[in-house]
Amino acid sequence: MEEPAPVMKDNEFFSKLKCSTQLLTWLFVFTALMALFLGLAFSLPNLRPKKIEASKLAKVALSESVINGKDIETGLIAKGDYSIVKVTCTACHSSSVILNGRFSRQTWIEKIRWMQANQKLWDLGATEKPILDYLAKYYGPDSVQRSFRRPLLKDIKWYKLVD
Repeated sequence: MEEPAPVMKDNEFFSKLKCSTQLLTWLFVFTALMALFLGLAFSLPNLRPKKIEASKLAKVALSESVINGKDIETGLIAKGDYSIVKVTCTACHSSSVILNGRFSRQTWIEKIRWMQANQKLWDLGATEKPILDYLAKYYGPDSVQRSFRRPLLKDIKWYKLVD
């Protein structure tokens, strides 16, 4: 003989309903908060400053970060306004972009304009001239300082190898 199914009393039914309603309410609140958080996280504008003033740039402690005339963190030649170049340029990319560049002043300007148009580089304002002066002087096509190569050989006297 089958036993009858247990009958739930009214007060038990409402207490379980109340419990599940509270659970659904908390689940809804949690989901709404997560949606709000994620919406804000992905819709915030780019927080990078539009312009950096030369006077506000952090000065690099030269005595601690320079060995043999080069910045030990970046490999940049530590002369002139290299601290402005270091702070501005390496905020977005590696210093190898500069070290391997060897561009003319005009080409450096074109590279900066391309970064401003395509990579969200801010307007350099008053720092643009010292940056370009530094890049053209130390990392131009005719710069004496070669990072990775020895100077070209001159006046070579070749000789024949004897078997």
